[in-house]
Amino acid sequence: MLVNKTNLTIPNLLTLLRILLIPVFVWAILDLNFTLALIVFFIAGISDGFDGFLARRLNQQSQLGQWLDPIADKLLLTITCLVLTLPDKGYQPLPIWLTVAIIIRDIGILIVALSIRHLTGFSDFKPSKPGKLNTVLLLTTVLAFLITNSIKRYTEYLIGFYWLDLVMIIFSGLHYIYFVNQELIAYRQTQRG
Repeated sequence: MLVNKTNLTIPNLLTLLRILLIPVFVWAILDLNFTLALIVFFIAGISDGFDGFLARRLNQQSQLGQWLDPIADKLLLTITCLVLTLPDKGYQPLPIWLTVAIIIRDIGILIVALSIRHLTGFSDFKPSKPGKLNTVLLLTTVLAFLITNSIKRYTEYLIGFYWLDLVMIIFSGLHYIYFVNQELIAYRQTQRG
């Protein structure tokens, strides 16, 4: 069972807070309150960094935290991108091709991970460095989107972020296939030995 008293740690509660902030963030965007959206996004970002720091510092790593943290990140990013892609909301939306690329990459990684787990029993999937960099870049893009729309200036420069994101999405997705393959090879060697 994943939820028990030992999982009710400060880091896990911070991760749950990040998930609970998603509807507030969506409401702020749909209400065109980019300043509130920026504040909520900033709090979510701080909680993301702080929960990992506290988990290590307080020795409160848990299996729930290992699963919940990336789920919270993916939920925040995916829902954010979907909302920011909606047309005719009073702002220049994210390009649909960027949101589609983000979703396809994440679904592809999920399908690969579930398939490998089902076929081999391997389940120690760790994020790769390019994958982490991809997440940071996407978060930076969302931050730039919120800031430029909040001040109603410089939105024309966002296109550079979008193309950089697309390159990183493709690179990190391909790298993840290589990375997981290397992890799987090592796993098989330990199973034989």
